[in-house]
Amino acid sequence: MIGALLNVKIRGLIVIFAIEPSEMAALFAFVSTWIWFVVLGVLLAGPVSYWWRLRRMRRKRAALQRSEWMVETEDSPAKRLGPAGQDEGLFTSHP
Repeated sequence: MIGALLNVKIRGLIVIFAIEPSEMAALFAFVSTWIWFVVLGVLLAGPVSYWWRLRRMRRKRAALQRSEWMVETEDSPAKRLGPAGQDEGLFTSHP
């Protein structure tokens, strides 16, 4: 639906500028086009707000899972530790 509206509006502007490429045509295009930006904003507000809320809830769910189940993150210090929970750097030979 949004694509069809934009397509019709853009084709209409192309026809206007093909027939009369002047400052008056540009003024007419601006005056008749600004309201479509409002319409486009209203039509896109629903999907954008849904996407924003979905991202926010997924982030919140991941944080809750990490805090409740103590799920390790990728940069967790526990992954750098050896099998006994000790730093592997302790067992390397030093010259």
